[in-house]
Amino acid sequence: MLYSVEAIKAVKKGLDKYKILFTVLDTVMVAASGDRLIEDNTVDALIKELFPVAAVITPNLKEAEVILGERITSRDEMVLAAEKLLKLASNAVLLKGGHLEGDKVCDIYMDKSGNNTVIYENKKIPSNNIHGTGCTLSSAIATFLALGYDVTGAVKNAQKFTYDAIYHGKEFKTGSGRGPLNHFFEPRILREL
Repeated sequence: MLYSVEAIKAVKKGLDKYKILFTVLDTVMVAASGDRLIEDNTVDALIKELFPVAAVITPNLKEAEVILGERITSRDEMVLAAEKLLKLASNAVLLKGGHLEGDKVCDIYMDKSGNNTVIYENKKIPSNNIHGTGCTLSSAIATFLALGYDVTGAVKNAQKFTYDAIYHGKEFKTGSGRGPLNHFFEPRILREL
């Protein structure tokens, strides 16, 4: 979470200095409770400083609403929002739709190639253990990029890993409130590499 303009500028300076090859930008801005987690002027700095250097940006619906200044309530609106977000990004966007009403989760992937739009749609898994889902997904994308996948392949494999981590963690009870995904299941996907 990059709370302030100063934090964003420090990250950008580090990315430039160390010439980081792949940056996955998980735009953490809004808590699950709906509370804003960043200063108001931070959104513009995020777009200006970090969107241009990211291999992929991964906002969820609430974050996309903050970035675009509009409500997103359906799959069709998600597609339009992803197109608008892509205009702000340098390479690709994965708009995460886990907050969308209904019994399915819909994520929209688009990249600048112009002919690569993928709609990931899965049945929602009834689980109280979904804390950190977006962080898991963006970290998995970064991991697959480091393993040599292109962005499209990294997103595809990360989607599967995250869905499976939710599925394999649905029965666990860890304290009260929302629990984490099960990151320690044996993923079939890694054996297929």
